[in-house]
Amino acid sequence: MGRSIKANQAYSLRGEQHAQGMLDHLNSNLSNKGIHVKRVIITNVILAPDVAQSMQERTIYQFKNTLERKQFAYNQRIKNDNEEEIREKQIKEEQRKDVEETAKLEQMQKSLEIEKIKAETDKIK
Repeated sequence: MGRSIKANQAYSLRGEQHAQGMLDHLNSNLSNKGIHVKRVIITNVILAPDVAQSMQERTIYQFKNTLERKQFAYNQRIKNDNEEEIREKQIKEEQRKDVEETAKLEQMQKSLEIEKIKAETDKIK
């Protein structure tokens, strides 16, 4: 009996007065069978087809909208990560070139020092 209440009837049963009214109604109908109802929880509501369709369409729209926003955010993260990776690679490449250039300069200076020492030793001989 309680499980076959239609949506518009369930809406009219909202609120504390209506909940008490529903309890009174159930107790009056079931008291002759020795059943006393202390509280009621509505577990299933049968909606009119047009209301159910409208709610389902709204839910689907909200789901699709949320999915699109999350996909966009994910794609942006991927794009940002790729750009950051490219930027890091460029920075590392520049640092490597700087180290190579510094090493070449130091090598040239050492070579010049060696040449000077050789020239001085040749003068001494």
